[in-house]
Amino acid sequence: MVDAAGEARLAVRLRAVPEDGKANTALVALIAKSWKIPKSAIAVVSGFTMRQKTLRLAVPHDSLVPMLAAIEADREGKRQ
Repeated sequence: MVDAAGEARLAVRLRAVPEDGKANTALVALIAKSWKIPKSAIAVVSGFTMRQKTLRLAVPHDSLVPMLAAIEADREGKRQ
């Protein structure tokens, strides 16, 4: 999705409650499982208590390309 400022964002819905870092932990677990990368390679670097977060992925650059392509393909499929 694209936010009001024109920035591309990944929209994720979680069931975890946003208290004591539970939603952040659930987000990291979801991304790790979906993209098949270790949870230890994902860090929330900003937005700890906000709805919009910035994540750092400590993975090789060449492994990001297929992940991002899969997101884009999924997004395109939902538009049709």
